[in-house]
Amino acid sequence: MMPQVAIVLAALVAPPGSPEPAETSTLDQAVSLMTGSFTTAEQAAADPDFFDIRLQMVRIWAPRPGTKVEGDTPPPASGDGTVAKQASTATWLYVEQAAAAAMSRPYRQRVYKVTQDPDGTIRSETFVLPGDAMKFAGAWRTPESFDAIKPADLTLKEGCAVILRSTKEDVFEGGTQGKGCPSDRSGASYATSEVTMSAWGLVTLDRGYDKNDQQVWGSTKGGYRFKRVSLEESLLPPVMPATESPKPAPSHSGPREGSPTPTKPDLIHPAEDPTAIPK
Repeated sequence: MMPQVAIVLAALVAPPGSPEPAETSTLDQAVSLMTGSFTTAEQAAADPDFFDIRLQMVRIWAPRPGTKVEGDTPPPASGDGTVAKQASTATWLYVEQAAAAAMSRPYRQRVYKVTQDPDGTIRSETFVLPGDAMKFAGAWRTPESFDAIKPADLTLKEGCAVILRSTKEDVFEGGTQGKGCPSDRSGASYATSEVTMSAWGLVTLDRGYDKNDQQVWGSTKGGYRFKRVSLEESLLPPVMPATESPKPAPSHSGPREGSPTPTKPDLIHPAEDPTAIPK
């Protein structure tokens, strides 16, 4: 039988109403690369200038039948009554970062709102949790804990959105735009962030610049390399470089170091708060 005839016959005998394979959207692809467990253990073992950092990112406020997340509004109607094209419905992620030596005391807790712009780019905005964020420490294990709050309770970090574009299959690259993300850490005027996401993991490079565009904090040796690992591996004890004595864990509430070195990581979004170690 001719191959073309076989294809036609297969289509004719297919059950009526059979669903076609669902396509994965660009937003879904990006979110799948952002969620999971990550570690910089390999990088820290090879280079004492980098901390062993553990990262958890989980989806929160996932849509459920009959529910609607406040803050996700439908597209407005244009003058002729048609629905205007705008960013897609948001996906919300809880992000928790901690030094491997102090995983029960995360130094960074944020919520990301991830959307797809009409031109296909991915926009990730960062929000601060209300009140004492430490009450959500470890909540990546129980995402339903965030049902106690809503998006309106969060505080947006203005000007620090990261714009990501798909550059090849399962790879997104991008960063902040221009000088719009304010920072006064170590005399900085603004901060920038460069990001690459892939099936391997995440590479982030965050830097601060003064009003003369001179770098005053951040890595000068390249970005932090967050390797995607299993949950079990992300909870293993910290690694120590063979040539380096153990580094003190970043403090959640202690005073900020006066120097931007050794390099400090910040996943996806740069450091805006000059009192945190690291951001």
